[in-house]
Amino acid sequence: MKQNKLSRIVDAAFDEWAKTRFTNTSLNLISGRLSISKQALYRYFPNKAAIFEAMGHRLLSDLTEMTRTMEEGASQRHTASADGPVADYVRALEAFLSANPNYHVFLTMYVFRQEGPLQREIHLAMIRQSDVLRAQLEPYCPTGIDRESWENTLSQITVSALLLCALRYWDMDGSRRRESAESLHAFTRRVVSALTDGLLPGLDTVMDPATLLERFRILPSEMPPADRILTAVETTVAVHGVELASLDRIAAAAGIAKSTLYSHFTNKDDMFERMVLREQSAFAALYRRKAQGVGSPGDRVCGYMITLASYLIQNTALLSVFEWLRSQRFTVRLGDPRRFQFEEPLSFLCREMEGSAALGRGFDCGEVEALVSAFVFWRIYSAKLVRRRACTLDSIYGLFRMLVGGLSGVGDRPAESASTVKGVVLE
Repeated sequence: MKQNKLSRIVDAAFDEWAKTRFTNTSLNLISGRLSISKQALYRYFPNKAAIFEAMGHRLLSDLTEMTRTMEEGASQRHTASADGPVADYVRALEAFLSANPNYHVFLTMYVFRQEGPLQREIHLAMIRQSDVLRAQLEPYCPTGIDRESWENTLSQITVSALLLCALRYWDMDGSRRRESAESLHAFTRRVVSALTDGLLPGLDTVMDPATLLERFRILPSEMPPADRILTAVETTVAVHGVELASLDRIAAAAGIAKSTLYSHFTNKDDMFERMVLREQSAFAALYRRKAQGVGSPGDRVCGYMITLASYLIQNTALLSVFEWLRSQRFTVRLGDPRRFQFEEPLSFLCREMEGSAALGRGFDCGEVEALVSAFVFWRIYSAKLVRRRACTLDSIYGLFRMLVGGLSGVGDRPAESASTVKGVVLE
C-alpha cells in the first residue's frame, strides 16, 4: 500500500511539474493534485530533493528496460539493413515515452542541466544505449568512420529520435499536445525514415563544403556588440546557477541599479523579450546577407545551420539566457512565429516541401523548421555541457549531411582545405 502511494506521488510530480517544464516545483501542486496536505507528503518524502530522486530512479529503471528491449529486438530481427536497428531503437524509445511522456521534459530540463550522482547514472545508462546502437549499426554504415564521427552520429540519432518521437506528445513550443490520431506504426515508420533516409532527402548542396563554411560562417568582426545585460546573465548563471541567478545579482554583474533594468521597459518579461528579439534580428540579418544570391535550397539550409552555429559559438550568452528565461518562467514565447525569427530565414522550406512529398517525412513545415534549429542548438549546447568536446563548424556540415541523407551521410566531413574554419570552436 505504501509503495502504491509513493508511486502516485511520483506520478503527480511528473504530471504537475512538467506543466511548468520543471521551473515550478512547488509541493502545493502535488498535494493539490492528490487532494492531500503537504504534511501528508512529508510522511513519504522528506523534501523535494527526495521526490526528484525517486523520479530519476523511475526514469533510470525505464531506460534500462528500453536497452533490454533494443537488445531483444536485435536477436529477433530479420531485416538485414540499417532500418532494423533504427526501428528497434525508435520502437523502444516510443514505448519509453508512452510509459511517461513527461520523461522528455524531465530529461531536457532536469537531467541534462543538473549534475549529481543520479544524473551521472542516467548519463551512463544512455551511453550504454548508444553502445548497443553503435554495435548494431556498424555493419550497415561506411567503414573507416573515425571516433568523432561516430560520436556525432550516435548523438544526432538519439537527439533526433527523442525530438521526433516527442512530437506525438509535445509541440515545438513546449506545450503539451493531444494524443496523435495517427497509428503508432505509421508514426514510427516516419521517424525511422527520417533517421535512416534523411529528414530532407534530395536537398543537396551545390557548393563544396569548404566554400559553404567560408561563405556562411560569421567572423568575430561581423558580430553585433555584446549586450551588457545578456552578458551579465551568463556570468551570473555561471557563478550562482540558473535558479539563484536573481535580477539583483544580474544588475550587480552589469554594474547598474536594478531599477535601471526596467527604465525603458513595461516589465521584466518585456525587457528580456526585446533583448532576445534583438539578438534574433541581428542573426537573421547576418544570414540574409550571406544567403543573398544563393539559389540552391540545400546550400541555403546548410548555410543557415553554419551561420546559426557560428553565431551561438561566439555568443554563448544566448544559451545561458534561454536556459535562465525558462527557469524564471518569463513569457518569451519562442514558439510564436512572429517572435521566433531564427526560423524566419527557413520559410522558403515550406515551398520546397509543398513540391516534394518526401521532404519533411510527413512532419509539417513549422516542425521541420524548428527541428533544424533545435538540432544546431543542441549540438552547441551539448558541447558546452561536455566541456571536453569542442564543437567545430565542420561538425555542423556533418549534421546537415545526416538531415539530408540519414545514415548514408555518416562520416561525411568537409575537405581538409576548410582548415581555416576549424579554428572557430566552442571550448
